[in-house]
Amino acid sequence: MSEDIIVKAEAIFYDSEKPKMKGPIGQLILTGRRLAFIKYAPRGLIRTLQDYSSNIDEGLKNEGSVEIPMAQVSEARADSIWGTPYLRVRYKVGSVEKACSFIFRGGPLEAGGVYLRKGPIEQLAQTIEQLKQEASTG
Repeated sequence: MSEDIIVKAEAIFYDSEKPKMKGPIGQLILTGRRLAFIKYAPRGLIRTLQDYSSNIDEGLKNEGSVEIPMAQVSEARADSIWGTPYLRVRYKVGSVEKACSFIFRGGPLEAGGVYLRKGPIEQLAQTIEQLKQEASTG
């Protein structure tokens, strides 16, 4: 099923509220109904930089990939650590609240990344918050 992509960016994923020293690199894809992090699939000693935006569900089969439906998001926020801005997302799985965070790589959002400054990440967090509201009322 094709989905309208709102944001697509290369990111480092952290399964925690704040980034740590290392995390997997992949593609963050935001649509109107979900936030997906698709970990790049390894091919031998190198990772494959593949664009999964035309087949998100296939990419989510990669080990280490994560899908968060908008209806489960409780908060999206821009923050910074070590002088590096990042996106923090809190979400619910059943009755348990979880959190994850993303540091972005690359250039502007339109080119597939985010500048390493907080402004574009704040805009992304606001977009997620808006989509979350739409999902809870829809």
